[in-house]
Amino acid sequence: MQYIFFIALILEILSIVVVASAIGGLACIALMFLFFAIGVLMFRYIGFATALFSFNIFYQGSLKSMYQAMYPMRYAFAAGCFMLPGFFSDLVGLLLLIPFGGRVKNQENQQFNPFEDFSFGHQQNTQDDNIIDGEFSEVTPRDNNHPKLPKE
Repeated sequence: MQYIFFIALILEILSIVVVASAIGGLACIALMFLFFAIGVLMFRYIGFATALFSFNIFYQGSLKSMYQAMYPMRYAFAAGCFMLPGFFSDLVGLLLLIPFGGRVKNQENQQFNPFEDFSFGHQQNTQDDNIIDGEFSEVTPRDNNHPKLPKE
């Protein structure tokens, strides 16, 4: 496990050499810049928001599975892989963008909704759906000379 950084570094260098010998040096450099630009754009538009979303899942304690937390983080990690020079990390980034596994389902056997914790307003689960809860107040004018409400 301690040599994984060196193995990845050797694979990155070998991938650059193989691609450069196959398509040429200038095209290889242009392709690396293209992947770097794609990684920057992905991280700018998707990566930071998904990192905050995953952190919020951990912070609120609404974690249903580790897959739920790591599913949004794949995009941020793929963007980081695209920004690294070399084509081995680009291949890892492309593999991370492929959806794997099924949808996470919670205990009630419902489909996974990543925004269920961000609902607007409090919803109570009641058995009777015909009950509407609300408040009202009756408004009457204070004097007859200056009514605040139009007469019927």
